[in-house]
Amino acid sequence: VDRYITAILSEAMQDGIVKGYLDGDGKNAPIGIMRQIGTTNNDGTNKAKTKITTITSFSPKGIAPALKTLSHGGIRTVNEIAVIANPADVYDYINPALYGDSVQGAFVQKSIIPVTVYADANMAQGSAVITAPGLYTMGFQGVKVEEYKETKALDDADLIISKVYGNGRA
Repeated sequence: VDRYITAILSEAMQDGIVKGYLDGDGKNAPIGIMRQIGTTNNDGTNKAKTKITTITSFSPKGIAPALKTLSHGGIRTVNEIAVIANPADVYDYINPALYGDSVQGAFVQKSIIPVTVYADANMAQGSAVITAPGLYTMGFQGVKVEEYKETKALDDADLIISKVYGNGRA
């Protein structure tokens, strides 16, 4: 039972870390890559970024708007990208747009630059994030799982608390 509970807590912690990475509000979580830095709502959370463009293919012309945005107006070079999307969108849209048949009968990537695809259920269906590796920094300190057996309010039960402290910004 202890291993099962520890596995459930570990999975929940990993899920929370991914949620903070993607859409952390900056108040009780890191500032996620889907949030603006320096602009806050009335409740102290960072405002959500607006969708910049719709990508329909990974051809040079189809991916150009995203690469232009990632280049920060031509200041930096983008040699590879990562796409984070809901698993259903990966199967329905991203993989069919990204891969094609080769002469040998295998599938090859049809993008102008290397693309790494990450499927995660924390990403809302119908949208995706395109980012360049290394442009977002997120750090963690003090990942802890503590078990308390001396809790007086709980008869015949153990109290297990799991915490992680993190910070990050794009």
